[in-house]
Amino acid sequence: MQLVRIHQLNEGMVLARDVYDNSGRVLLFEGIELKESFITRLKELDIYAIYVENMEDLSPFDQTVKLISKEEAMKTTKKAVQDLTLKKSIKAKQIKDEVVNLLHAIIKQRIVCLCISEIQSYDSYTESHSFNVAVLSILIGVKLGLPEKDLVELGMGAILHDIGKLYLQQKLLNKSEKLTNMDFNEIKRHTQYGYDMLANVDGISHEVKEVIRDHHERINGSGYPGRLKQAEIGLFPRIVMIADVFDAMTSDRIYKQGATPYEAIKVIRSMSGFLFDPEVTKAFLATVVPYPVGSVVKLNDGQIGIVTETNPNKESELKIKLLFDEKGIMYKNNREFLLDNDTDLKVVGIS
Repeated sequence: MQLVRIHQLNEGMVLARDVYDNSGRVLLFEGIELKESFITRLKELDIYAIYVENMEDLSPFDQTVKLISKEEAMKTTKKAVQDLTLKKSIKAKQIKDEVVNLLHAIIKQRIVCLCISEIQSYDSYTESHSFNVAVLSILIGVKLGLPEKDLVELGMGAILHDIGKLYLQQKLLNKSEKLTNMDFNEIKRHTQYGYDMLANVDGISHEVKEVIRDHHERINGSGYPGRLKQAEIGLFPRIVMIADVFDAMTSDRIYKQGATPYEAIKVIRSMSGFLFDPEVTKAFLATVVPYPVGSVVKLNDGQIGIVTETNPNKESELKIKLLFDEKGIMYKNNREFLLDNDTDLKVVGIS
């Protein structure tokens, strides 16, 4: 079952819940197969969205990442990781081919901004994090005007940025208690481990290796492993470090609940010029749209609504039309309100 906006409905879809009009009368019953005339009538009644079953052929609300072959890209990356684990040679061309496919998919769809919540839906953090970072990094690179050749190298670096974690024990990576200094020092070694692992691998450029080694550097010299500053850090690592931080902050882990996109954006913006390159940060902020107009969102009290207006100067300010109450019952009357930092209600995800 999935909540779908009216203009995305197709004839033949099956209702998963009853649909009511503003007076509370049932218009369509659960289990009914939609006809074109039904869809037209729903539009006339200004009903924004309904629940349907059988969603295999429907693209998501903000057609961005799910149209890109996430599974194929991660499958190829996972195979490369397995080859390395088994001391086989990494097939750099296969990874590069997937990055090229990813890049072309982004360009073909003319994605200029990203509904970031869409890329948070995949189950495995370990496997999806590198993909998410690659998508974000490429989009930032596009915003910065990088040529295609550089975007491919950037994407490869992002896909492989955490490959050095192969040398770390799984129990350390998934530790739920507070890390000791010894634990943290060992985790920090993953950047050098990854760089050394790929040092003599054909098809892996110096720029890709730089991303693997330097994505935890910070422009004020507080990062690792080299405590590099400013221009000592290559452009690609400066891009990937922001994408990496954003995805890590907004992802749920064993030991923490992910921050909201707003919270993560606020932190990254506040660190521009201190930890992060200002120009790259500016490109990132122009790329990421947490909940664009038309997104169907779930609030922290269980209500579901649709974003009808955003404020480009204040990401936390959204105008939302409520569709369903916390029990999943459709509201009979239009309810629209402005959500910002001063309200108790918060968006907790895409419905």
